[in-house]
Amino acid sequence: MLWEGVDLESKEWRPYVSKTDFYHTVPLSKQAIAILEAIKPITSHGQYVFPSSRGNGRPMSANTIRTALQTLGYDGDVMTAHGFR
Repeated sequence: MLWEGVDLESKEWRPYVSKTDFYHTVPLSKQAIAILEAIKPITSHGQYVFPSSRGNGRPMSANTIRTALQTLGYDGDVMTAHGFR
């Protein structure tokens, strides 16, 4: 998720989909806006809303949440990152 695609005023996320050469508009809930406003002072200086902990030039890995859940003792049978949606 890139900061350039986030519009907090209109409460929308507009990611560019290169496969279709189209900007997709995603309405953001009050909860999503609250999270983005909370993280903005921390990560808005970079390109990504959720940057990699290994460097600002990359987004957070798809396995970051899975690894965190495993570290907390939750295996894939109990909880998955997708289950938080």
